Amino acid sequence: MLKKLSILFIFIISLSSFSCVNNDDDDDNSGSRTFKVILNPNGGSMSNMGGESSVSYSVKYGETVTLAKSSELGLSRESYNFKGWSKSAADSQYTTNEDFKDGAEIIVRSNLTLYAIWSPVDPIYYYVSSSGSDSNDGTENSPYKTLTRAIKNIDDSNKDYIFFISGNIEDSPEFKDSYSIPLYANSITIKGKTSSSADSISGTISVSVPNKLTIQNLTIKEGEGVTLQGYKNGGCLFVAKSAFYDDETATIYLKNVVIKSGKADYGAGIYNSFGCLTFSDCQIISNAANYSGGGIYNDSGILIISNSNVSENSAQKDGGGIFNKSSAASGTIYFKSGSFSENTASTGAGVFNAGTFNLTGGEISNNTASNYAGGICNSGTLTVESGSVCGNSAANSAGGIYNSGSLTVSGGAVSENEVSSASGFGGGVVNSAEGSAVVNGGKISENSAALKGAGVYNVGTFSLSSDIKSNTLSGSDSFGAGVYNEKKFTVTNGEISGNKTESGFGGGVANVGENAVFTFSYGFLKKNEAKNGGGLYNEGGKSLMSSMTIVSATVSGQITENLASEYGGGVYLKSGDFTISAGAIDSYGKRVDDNTGSVYYQGNKAGENQQTDSGSSVEIYRGSGNAWYKVSGTFTNGSAEETGTYSDDDVVIGLPDWVGLSD
Repeated sequence: MLKKLSILFIFIISLSSFSCVNNDDDDDNSGSRTFKVILNPNGGSMSNMGGESSVSYSVKYGETVTLAKSSELGLSRESYNFKGWSKSAADSQYTTNEDFKDGAEIIVRSNLTLYAIWSPVDPIYYYVSSSGSDSNDGTENSPYKTLTRAIKNIDDSNKDYIFFISGNIEDSPEFKDSYSIPLYANSITIKGKTSSSADSISGTISVSVPNKLTIQNLTIKEGEGVTLQGYKNGGCLFVAKSAFYDDETATIYLKNVVIKSGKADYGAGIYNSFGCLTFSDCQIISNAANYSGGGIYNDSGILIISNSNVSENSAQKDGGGIFNKSSAASGTIYFKSGSFSENTASTGAGVFNAGTFNLTGGEISNNTASNYAGGICNSGTLTVESGSVCGNSAANSAGGIYNSGSLTVSGGAVSENEVSSASGFGGGVVNSAEGSAVVNGGKISENSAALKGAGVYNVGTFSLSSDIKSNTLSGSDSFGAGVYNEKKFTVTNGEISGNKTESGFGGGVANVGENAVFTFSYGFLKKNEAKNGGGLYNEGGKSLMSSMTIVSATVSGQITENLASEYGGGVYLKSGDFTISAGAIDSYGKRVDDNTGSVYYQGNKAGENQQTDSGSSVEIYRGSGNAWYKVSGTFTNGSAEETGTYSDDDVVIGLPDWVGLSD
């Protein structure tokens, strides 16, 4: 009996051990669970991952995952070569039994963290000096004369090469148009020996293979680009995808680099096609493009910009600071800090974006467009999370932002932009018929224009859950200092306040046209000023106000303390439909002479221009001189002969004297 129990005990132990081995780190192999595979750079960085410190995959049990290649991740570590992935952070070399190659396929049976394996390298140094000679050997004491001669020494794709530049290096006669980097290495660094102010290259650096290139402490200037399909591109730096390395692209780091005085048709400073460029502490200045992209032209590449300035560049057509092209693989730009400033162009003086542009810090400021879009012209996807678009100007429209794509503003400011012409519109933002805009944070303030929409001019779809404040229209017979709307504008928990047009209509909002729908819920329309309709001017459109107080020219939410010099301190209804439900109109909306005029109706056709109360929660205030009375009940204005009956503390009031009627 004892012997049988011993055999049974050994059998159970064997089953238990077998189960532990096959389950790896988990006890459920049913296939229904999802596991994580995490790639940790282990002291390196991933420049192509938008600031993420690691990459993870979610994979079901037993499925295969293909690891991204290091070039796709932008994986790098200074003075180290990447060798593969290991389960241990301490591994320093690749072993086929325990580790994984670059781009390996893995069958997933448990959660797994893989760490980059790095091997230290000794770089190869060459020196280039304005006092050197190309017949020298390129050592520090015997430097070359040109970079073109120095890079001919690149002959090993596993090695790192560092080229030190001293003084101003001119083109050699044989390579007059540009310098070229034609060979592949593990990494290449071009570095000013002293500083970017003392060390420079006059010409064009061209990169057309998937090198990891670092340019540091250097000025690149006065280049005239590379000829591509009959056009000069990339005045100072030209980056293009090579036909020989179709699945890989260049990764370039620019640190404390000045790009200046370049000339080209496209991308006078920099032309980037499919490369990944990371900028830190750089200056892109005084470059001039005959067509587009004065500072930078980005075609299907990735740009990450931190603490860098793109300024005083010009383009005859689009994108004085930068042009981000739309294509099958649209360009993507992450602008984190620094500025795009004092650039000029016909359209999109600061930024012309047809791809994806993420503004998470810094300024787009003081740029000037001779046509429209002083700050940003967007036909792609534009996201503003922080930073500001301020102090820009355009001749005809959109001093700040012109949007015909997708615009999302969750923070930051669009402020102090202007449109200069007498017929100009959209001082802060123009949202075109094709545009979709969502502003749920930040503010649109202190912008100016002459004719329409000093804050926002909208003929597309616009959603606001933030503030539009203190915008000003200067022209006579102008419309909508805060907002001019011809299509669909929705406000939820927003505020439109302090906007002004002295000689026009709709200090806060002008809702104009048969397709115009303005909806205002839970917010404030207050302290706006106009000649007519201090808060709201409605002509032909539909204005729907709910859960609001109308205090002197506001629509749903609170309309309060708006001012009109003639009629309709709160609301001026020329034609169309006006509906208020579950809200209130406050008497502070008045005319300058203190005669009452919170709401002014023009026209007396029965059935038109209705102000209706859908429930007892509506509060309408009337005024008489300096005395104000709260009126409750239901009021419908159909014609001059029809009057509503209101009661307030047993006082019977006929047609309220703050409603004006005219033909």
